[in-house]
Amino acid sequence: MDMIQQVCSLELAQALKAVGVKQDSTWYWVDVYPPKTALAMKKDGVYFVYDPERLAQQIVTGGDPVSAFTVAELGEMLPTLCLSGSVEKGRYNCWYFADMCTREIKHYNTYQTENEANARAKMLMFLVARAA
Repeated sequence: MDMIQQVCSLELAQALKAVGVKQDSTWYWVDVYPPKTALAMKKDGVYFVYDPERLAQQIVTGGDPVSAFTVAELGEMLPTLCLSGSVEKGRYNCWYFADMCTREIKHYNTYQTENEANARAKMLMFLVARAA
């Protein structure tokens, strides 16, 4: 599976950053030359562009990196009883079923997207907004 399908989209990453989600990830959306946004891995403070056709290369442009959270990283941020998975080929859902304070089972929301990371990112956005 392509790494880009395993991280949240640039738009969702920017939205998560805007609502205050800590920017601490293995992967980041970064600005590169020629002007475009690319996926990059951060290692020891250096960003390396993800390119499945060749080896990673160091980024030489600046910009403001945005965490491109993976499915696993988003799973660590979501509460217990927040479930996600494939509902059909190319479609993923994320559900939140429980109120952990009262232990009452509820169905809060469902998000369906083209990859599991985006479904989880949308759920995290919902829960952050709900807590605010």
